[in-house]
Amino acid sequence: MIVLHKTFTIVAGGGTDTLNLSQDNQYGNIIIEGTATLSSNYTINTTGTPVLNQRFIFIYRANITLGSNTVTILGTSLTQEEASTFSIMEAVYNGSSWNLAILRTLRDGVDGVYPLTMSTGGTVVINALIRERIIILTGSPTLTSAYDLQVSNAVEGDTFEVYYFANATTSGNSVTILGKRVLPYIAQTGIGYIRGVYDGSSWQTVIIRDRNNNYLIDPQELNARSNTYTMSFPVSFETGEQCNNKIKMFHNGEVQEVYAIVTKAIAATDSATITCKNNGGTTMTGGVLTFPASSTLNTTATGTISANNTFVSGDELFFTSAKTTVGGKALITIKILKT
Repeated sequence: MIVLHKTFTIVAGGGTDTLNLSQDNQYGNIIIEGTATLSSNYTINTTGTPVLNQRFIFIYRANITLGSNTVTILGTSLTQEEASTFSIMEAVYNGSSWNLAILRTLRDGVDGVYPLTMSTGGTVVINALIRERIIILTGSPTLTSAYDLQVSNAVEGDTFEVYYFANATTSGNSVTILGKRVLPYIAQTGIGYIRGVYDGSSWQTVIIRDRNNNYLIDPQELNARSNTYTMSFPVSFETGEQCNNKIKMFHNGEVQEVYAIVTKAIAATDSATITCKNNGGTTMTGGVLTFPASSTLNTTATGTISANNTFVSGDELFFTSAKTTVGGKALITIKILKT
C-alpha cells in the first residue's frame, strides 16, 4: 500500500498553510518541518466543511523558536517545548472544533539527554509528552526569585533524572526540582543528582546524592518533625516599646511561616505592622504582617515566607514593630526549618 504524505515547511516569516478537507484526506500523514526563529505567526487551518470525527495525523519534526510569535495547528497553539521537539499529533473534529493531542506513544521515543540552562528564577515546565528523560541542568545564575522545575502531562510511572550541575547564587531564594526542595549547598555548588518518579498524583523524589555518592535527603523530607520547630515572643506598638525585636540564631535554617495574634487592642487611626527581615535587613517575601486600626483582641495575621528567609548560625533576624499612632501589643510565632 502506498501512503501519501503532504509536507508543510515553517519558515521564519511564518504564514498560513491550509488543509483542504475535501481533498487532503488522501494523505496518511501531514509532515511539518523547518528550522526557524519566527518573526511572525505560523498557522495551519482548513478550508471546506469538516465532518464529525474527521482526523489528521501530523508528524511534527520542526525546530521552531517562537519568541513572541505562535505556531497554531487547527486552533491549538503550541508551547515553546512543543514547537521545538519531534512529536506525533492527532487532530480530531468533535462536531464544533478540532481537538489536537500529542500522542502518548511518543513516550517510548523521548529517551535521551536534554541540556537545560538554569534561569534566574520562576517556574520552568518540562513537557513529559515530548521531553527527554535525563535533564542536565547547568548555568551560574543569580536567583532573583525562587526557582521551580516542574513536569507537565506526567502519568503514573514517568521517571525523570536531573543531573544538577548548576552553580546558583541563591540570594536567599529556594530551588525546587520535581516538587522537592534542594539542599542549599547543592543548589550553590552544583553536585546534585535527583531522580523523580510520578505516582499518579505527585512526584516522589526517591534519590538525592552528590558526586561522592553520599545520599542527601532534604531535612524537610527526612524528618520534618525533628527539623522544624516554632518560637513565640511578644511585640509591642506602645510608646517607647516599638523596636526591631531581634533574635539570634544558633544554627543554619530558614523562616517558613509567621503568625501573630493581638494581645492588647490595636489603637485607632492607623494600622500596625510587624516586618520580618533577614540578617542583612532585607524584608522577607511574605513577611509583613498587618493589623488594621482598632483590631480587637485575638485578631490574627499570617504570612508564608518564600524568599530572603535563610540564615546561618550567628545571624540575627528582625521582627520590627511599627505604628504611627501608638497603642497595642501582639504575640508572634515563627516556624523555623533547620538546614
